[in-house]
Amino acid sequence: MIDELRSLSTTQFVMLVFEFSDPEDINKTQIEERIKCPLVELFDKQRNADRAKRALKSDFDKAVSLYFNSYQTSTGFAFDKLDEKLDEHGPIFIRHLGKDLVRYLRLLISIARLTKEKPKGLLVA
Repeated sequence: MIDELRSLSTTQFVMLVFEFSDPEDINKTQIEERIKCPLVELFDKQRNADRAKRALKSDFDKAVSLYFNSYQTSTGFAFDKLDEKLDEHGPIFIRHLGKDLVRYLRLLISIARLTKEKPKGLLVA
């Protein structure tokens, strides 16, 4: 059951990335040049997100796809890092992505946190 939930949360996160755009088809350096900030800082400041939305217009979804794609790992997604970003810069995410998407992200993070593997062994408390 835990493995199924972990797989579900990971799959849904990947599908979320692809809803915006296919990250493999995007030229990351070109996007970063146009938004004039690193993609990891896209939602760190209101100014960064506004500038990116203005500069990219319809290509803003590509930047969002690359942003969320950076949280993917070989075993799922870095939910703890994404959760930190949402806590720190929640209003910026809400303004540019909407409440529904932020709530959905929080749900995926909660599921991923519940299914996190706990270390096994005799010396683990």
